[in-house]
Amino acid sequence: MRSKTGKRGQIRRLSAADDLFELFGEQNAEQPGQTAAAGEEPFSRLLEDALAGVDQQEILSRKYPEPDVPDSSKQRMSHAPAPRAELDLHGCHVQEALVRVEAFIETCALQGLGAVRIIVGKGLHSQAGAVLPDAVEKKIVELKRAGRIATFSWEKKSKRASGSIIVFLP
Repeated sequence: MRSKTGKRGQIRRLSAADDLFELFGEQNAEQPGQTAAAGEEPFSRLLEDALAGVDQQEILSRKYPEPDVPDSSKQRMSHAPAPRAELDLHGCHVQEALVRVEAFIETCALQGLGAVRIIVGKGLHSQAGAVLPDAVEKKIVELKRAGRIATFSWEKKSKRASGSIIVFLP
């Protein structure tokens, strides 16, 4: 067996002539017919000592960590499931819509829904133009700052083109 100096001292290199069972097996100098190298403890005993008191779940979680959660909101949204509930605000006045949005978000969060859709419309039939998209977006931003939603996105990436918001709950 050859030796090489590494970061932690001597690292032994195995050759084809080395007997792996003798080096790493359960048998050691305490058992008849087996001899360990001078001053060395058998690998199995070293491993048992190193793992004494360590939880198996902890070892597995270190070896196989949970997949990384996407960092950005865009990455999270691309991995998110389709909306599981929907609130349609067509025909609502602004104050009524804001109350319904807050109640809807609260109810869906309690139910553990991951993503929901809020339909605000495009305001095509309103004489004064669309008022709900801006008002509801402002409410959603307020809820996000309060930590009640994770993030949100306009369904077609544009407020005026889509008419609905996808909300991702924590």
